[in-house]
Amino acid sequence: MTSTVPVSLTSLTLSALAIAATSPAAAISLATGYKYERFDIPGATFVTVNAIDNIGQIAGQKAENGPATGFFVDSDGETTFFDPPGSYATAVWDMNDAGTIVGYSFRDDSFLKTEPYIYNSSQFYTPDLFPGNNFPDVEFSSINNAGQIVGFYYTDLFWNPYEVHGFLLNADDFSTLSPDDVTPITIAGASQIFPWGINDAGKITGHFNDTNGTHGFLLEGEQLTQLNIPGADRTRPSGINNKDSIIGVFTLPETGRNSYSFIWNNGQFQELVFPNALSTRVLDINDAGVIVGRYQDADGKFYGFRATPVPEPSTVFALVGLGVVAFLGNRQKRL
Repeated sequence: MTSTVPVSLTSLTLSALAIAATSPAAAISLATGYKYERFDIPGATFVTVNAIDNIGQIAGQKAENGPATGFFVDSDGETTFFDPPGSYATAVWDMNDAGTIVGYSFRDDSFLKTEPYIYNSSQFYTPDLFPGNNFPDVEFSSINNAGQIVGFYYTDLFWNPYEVHGFLLNADDFSTLSPDDVTPITIAGASQIFPWGINDAGKITGHFNDTNGTHGFLLEGEQLTQLNIPGADRTRPSGINNKDSIIGVFTLPETGRNSYSFIWNNGQFQELVFPNALSTRVLDINDAGVIVGRYQDADGKFYGFRATPVPEPSTVFALVGLGVVAFLGNRQKRL
């Protein structure tokens, strides 16, 4: 089901340049500043921007004191709301430059059963990739411009012992996707694998869990690189662009489940903070380095945001009253 209405971006533009880190971890180096813009939808009590393409179009989900609905904002600012047929609530994970959106939907108000979907030109595809298996949670988490899709599935309900398996889909036609198109993503020793992003070169990023904790990863063919932020007990990348910039979240043992957002470029980590936010969650990045996600304000409300890189200043200073971006050198979407 879809509906289209002209909804413009309700934005608050904030400029924030680099000063020393204010987060619990120490900054090692300073890097790019960002211009932050708030994205809101009138009447919504929760908004998150989960995907951005190279045209600048965005997608995500919003809720109004009830189940979430997906949305897509095109280059003209027109917003389309959508839900896969038979869904109770809709979640968006990613979008490519063709405007093809992937994610999952909850099938009823128990929130125990999900179904993955592909949404393209008002057409929904919900392939059954694991026939005969009653997996409670199957999700498509990212799609590149070649139409390759990564995702994962849970083997059992959350309160039972379960594993999480990642997979890659290769198919020229979404309407003919079948179990034969599924390639498992395996990491030695991992009990849970969450692939969150894939770029046009087929490089995959995400996180996995093993007996030593939660680790980020970059998978290039058969070469696996771990991404572990020093001092963090969980490192969870959530997206990658065609310049191999990786964004995600991490947690620190001393602050519990409080999460912090980062971007990884050329072996250096930089923390990202929406000015004056209680929390910041980055979720996607395009080739221009524009980042989208959500933040929580002082009143506890969640808004979407867009962060656009600005030229690096020649000197380090703070913009009084506008907040700061804290940077960390070397620091799931689901926590």
